Amino acid sequence: MGLFSRIAQQAVQTLSKDELEHLMDSAMERMLSTMTKEERIGFVHSMVEKGIVNLLAGLDGDDKARLMNSLLPQILRQLPIDKLNTSGQNSCQHR
Repeated sequence: MGLFSRIAQQAVQTLSKDELEHLMDSAMERMLSTMTKEERIGFVHSMVEKGIVNLLAGLDGDDKARLMNSLLPQILRQLPIDKLNTSGQNSCQHR
């Protein structure tokens, strides 16, 4: 990790939750605006695959169910459910 990355990491640790959320939103907007469609798909896949473990750490089954009940309708509104591949064949593989 370079010097700038270490300084940025230390600075992030001093931010409040709201400041961090704002910074993340700004950084995400900037990053996504520079990506191709395929890069964006891979980035989203990686963020969800790697982030979900950390995001759900420490939550019990009831917490996870409540979260799923809250988020699932939002996710389903954004994704074309009629094109869902339930067989798992030809699914997006970005590893």
